[in-house]
Amino acid sequence: MTDRDQLLTDINEEILSEEEDQQEDQKDEEKEAEKRKKAEALWIDVQQGNTKHLITKVASILNKYPETRNSDVALMVKFWQVFEGHKGSFVSLNKLFRLERLTSITRSRAKIQNEYGLFLADEKVRRYRRSQEEAQKEYQIATKVAKMTVLLL
Repeated sequence: MTDRDQLLTDINEEILSEEEDQQEDQKDEEKEAEKRKKAEALWIDVQQGNTKHLITKVASILNKYPETRNSDVALMVKFWQVFEGHKGSFVSLNKLFRLERLTSITRSRAKIQNEYGLFLADEKVRRYRRSQEEAQKEYQIATKVAKMTVLLL
């Protein structure tokens, strides 16, 4: 292959990769538009007082009680008080089986704050959560490599 042929082949590859990049950009734009649409729908439902779904209930709490934006436990307690009629300072073990789980409430909060950018926690809390997420990812990668090594032996 001559130098000129190699150059033309390189140009061809660049053009093809640019087309792929443009298609990925369009997909990213579509995803972002979909996120904005969902965030807007959630915002409207919260403003209208719709609490039909778990995510609208959680968003409603985050909207009305800003202190719950920084603490999943505070969010869970307020959720139980507002939507499940919990009163008092204690929860019986039997009642725990009937109350909404912390994991469901936390996942809803994370989606609302991280994907839709609504009812955000304080910057200090967001930094802490990001560092925890990164540490967890590193741990998962490290343990995955260790597990694979053990399996190969």
